[in-house]
Amino acid sequence: MSTLIRGVIRDGDVIWVCGFSMAVGKEMPFKIEARFVLEGRRLAWEKRLKQVELECDNALLASIFVG
Repeated sequence: MSTLIRGVIRDGDVIWVCGFSMAVGKEMPFKIEARFVLEGRRLAWEKRLKQVELECDNALLASIFVG
């Protein structure tokens, strides 16, 4: 059984740029969140977005990506 999770990329004016989704199975929540953040970053990179702000309720995961 898999679950579908969704995300959105918005520009600086909070206007929708694109959405994305990912099917996940029985994995640890931290691993799912990390894969999801990486997918969002990959899409932002493909769209050549220069500044990206990550909204994440997992402090450990956010600190890994911030520095």
